[in-house]
Amino acid sequence: MNAEQAAFLLAHALPPEARKDCWQRKFTRAHRSDLKRLGVTDTQAERLARILPAIAYYGTHGPSLAAARTPLVILAADAHKAAAALRVVLEGRDEAMQESRGRLLQAIESLHPERCEVDPARASFFHSYDHREPEALRLLTALQDVEQAAQHAVGCMPKAQTRAVAHTYPVELIDAALSLDGPAFHVSASAESKFRRVAALCYVAAGHGEPLRAIRAYLRERNASPEN
Repeated sequence: MNAEQAAFLLAHALPPEARKDCWQRKFTRAHRSDLKRLGVTDTQAERLARILPAIAYYGTHGPSLAAARTPLVILAADAHKAAAALRVVLEGRDEAMQESRGRLLQAIESLHPERCEVDPARASFFHSYDHREPEALRLLTALQDVEQAAQHAVGCMPKAQTRAVAHTYPVELIDAALSLDGPAFHVSASAESKFRRVAALCYVAAGHGEPLRAIRAYLRERNASPEN
């Protein structure tokens, strides 16, 4: 990674989500001493400190499948109930339902007059035509579509939790922070390499464990790039 690439990456290091207080992290005095012993300059250490929130954010394991599935199941159930309730109002025949239906259609037209324009082709002296009905039926169809989409999303989810993804972005940021200037650190997954030891310190400070899988994934991506 050259200095220009490193500068650009570091300038856009933190996504908005990673700037929240819950992701703020700091090096301890011991961390900084260990970094200095590894040959990291004060300037490089400051750049590493600024990317700790991104390492904390991307290093966090994703939610469980059960946690991700539950809102979709609830959404499908709620959309089904809403569609059923709307159908009752639109199809009811007693006086109370007719009153509810009329007021709902009136509200729809009041809120969305552009969706309730009269279709001259459907207007007839001999047949009853309410120009607000198509929009009401569209809303019903939309609720049914939401239910089907949520059910489909649940059906497409894997049945078992997959292995957590090793995000390469934090390792790329560490590489950038060390590449901008100062002594060079060769990216390596070797246990004895200075880069891996620096990365490990950053991950510990961010509240995560060993970055070996992430370093290996980063090296695979970098070596597969046509620019390298």
